[in-house]
Amino acid sequence: MNKENNSQMFKSSFVIGVAILLSAIIGAYAFYSIKAMDDSVSVTGSARKSVVADQAKWSVNFMRPVTLDTVKDGYSRMDEDLKIVKAFFVKNGFNEADLKITPVLMNEVYESNPSSSVKKYNLNQTISISSNDVKLVDVMSKNIKDLVFAGVVVSPQNPEYYFSGLQEIKVSLLPEALKDAKARADAIVKLAGSSVGKIKSAGAGVVQVMTSGSNDVSDYGSYDTSTIDKDVMVTVKASFQIK
Repeated sequence: MNKENNSQMFKSSFVIGVAILLSAIIGAYAFYSIKAMDDSVSVTGSARKSVVADQAKWSVNFMRPVTLDTVKDGYSRMDEDLKIVKAFFVKNGFNEADLKITPVLMNEVYESNPSSSVKKYNLNQTISISSNDVKLVDVMSKNIKDLVFAGVVVSPQNPEYYFSGLQEIKVSLLPEALKDAKARADAIVKLAGSSVGKIKSAGAGVVQVMTSGSNDVSDYGSYDTSTIDKDVMVTVKASFQIK
């Protein structure tokens, strides 16, 4: 009995000893983590700059509804529509050689409540342009009524506007964003009676390309293509020592 009791007491003592040791290790780690947090502050800074788009893309889709009995006539009318649309682009200052023209596609029209057993189709074709003359594309896209008046069944896309110097702007804004991060850190630690020391780490965040004056940002970055005037914003996440 004494041997069994001694063995049980030994096991209990061992378990208690291990628990105390683990508690000490966990406590020491927690203290280290808290101490490390007390020695630094992490903040996010940002900087932005207004830019003007210098590239534009625009596409115009036109179509003709047909059946299998009228498909031949439909293709003939598409040829006429193509001439009208190309002339529209040329009239507005573009060379015909710069136009990108897709083949004619024939797509079946599916109706939820068909009025007849005759299958219907749409013939579709697209002309698109890429240009550095952003203003010209903008003006032309607003005069699409000229094609409508000419009898073309047209469906224009919204113009897309891009800024080619995005990478250079991003690099130039990083120092300003880091400066902003330090100013934020100063404001935070000043409340505790401390001051900011050396930078410990820094990393660039996502790039936001927004409409001018907008604050609509995304965690994954954004790129607005709907407007010519834009704002580019970059962020920097930085950690500073606390003195």
